[in-house]
Amino acid sequence: EKAADTLIAIAKAACTKKETLELATKCIRYLAGVGIRAKAKELMPLLSHRETDFVREILDTCALLKSKDTIDPIINLVLELEAVKEESNTNTGGAGGNMPGSQYPGANQPGGNREDDRVKRKKDLLGPAKQTLKDETGEKINEGAKWKEWWGKNKSTWKEPEESPSTKPARR
Repeated sequence: EKAADTLIAIAKAACTKKETLELATKCIRYLAGVGIRAKAKELMPLLSHRETDFVREILDTCALLKSKDTIDPIINLVLELEAVKEESNTNTGGAGGNMPGSQYPGANQPGGNREDDRVKRKKDLLGPAKQTLKDETGEKINEGAKWKEWWGKNKSTWKEPEESPSTKPARR
């Protein structure tokens, strides 16, 4: 458990700078190898990270650990990504990209395009997020609203699978 705590602490600290993001990604990968399911929920605040490769690593780790605590946040990520419109309208003058508190750091800067960042994020993460939910639950649902409905009905009775090295899926 101490190893898992250390990996999470390093990942959280290292993901704040581009120079140490690779270290953060490796810590997340190693966390899956440590296999302490209860620690997966501590990764959920990192799902909003701008770097999609880092977020995919978190999703892969969640798929391996199969923690009940990660399902709600991943469903919310799927719903958020599904809501992103893919057609870009460059004639808006960039008003949407100048909103304070943007989830995407740098998008509020002159020349930043928050809309394009969101579309890229959707393309990079929507499929992996849905696949993570399928791997975690064994369900074959493809839409965020249906995931939310299913989870609302099954959350109180759904059981995490027994942890066993032979039942862990191969890394994607």
